[in-house]
Amino acid sequence: MRDFAFYNAGVDDAKGPRRVFGLARRLLRRILRPMFFRQEAIYRDLQDQIDQLSAQVDALSRRVATSDAFGWDYVAMARRLAAIEDRLASSPTTTPTSAPAPAEPSPVRRPGRADGLPSPHVGERSPSRATAVRP
Repeated sequence: MRDFAFYNAGVDDAKGPRRVFGLARRLLRRILRPMFFRQEAIYRDLQDQIDQLSAQVDALSRRVATSDAFGWDYVAMARRLAAIEDRLASSPTTTPTSAPAPAEPSPVRRPGRADGLPSPHVGERSPSRATAVRP
């Protein structure tokens, strides 16, 4: 805690002509004492406000440091993800969508194909049904 009572400095008992100055100084201090008390209260209030603002600045500094660290963590994660994507893109393994088509035709016959089965759709006419005779 700071001592703001600046008006109490040098109140020692002096001897000789300095004693007269000491008495004059005490008289002025008595006259100005209410103003000094008020000034001391103002200084204490200002010091409390400075302490509060210092605490707020410290808290904001910690929050900014935390936010910066989070941002750099995000950048590091994005870089790692990009490296993983690059590795996956350059790997020689095949995915199911890029598998080559089988060389042999499928043994299952599907309707509507060129293998001769009629199309299951009602509105369409297959070439084999176009020549059929109606009763």
